[in-house]
Amino acid sequence: MRNEDRRVIAQKFTGRGCTLDDEPAGIIGFRGLFATVIHTRPGGRQIKCSWPTVEKVMTDDKCFVKEKHIRAQISNFN
Repeated sequence: MRNEDRRVIAQKFTGRGCTLDDEPAGIIGFRGLFATVIHTRPGGRQIKCSWPTVEKVMTDDKCFVKEKHIRAQISNFN
């Protein structure tokens, strides 16, 4: 993915509310190759996602599920 494409997605969704495993979360990592989806409570869980995955989830239902996204990222490499 080109830096410009990643930047556009990051600007659109960084800081927006979502859920991670049914708990409130947010998206950070504006300048990174991958976004971090992190619980909003201190010490909460986090996952790394590609920016296209973030765009898809945020456009669909804004609900990240750790196990589901790990399987999706693995299947993209097969």
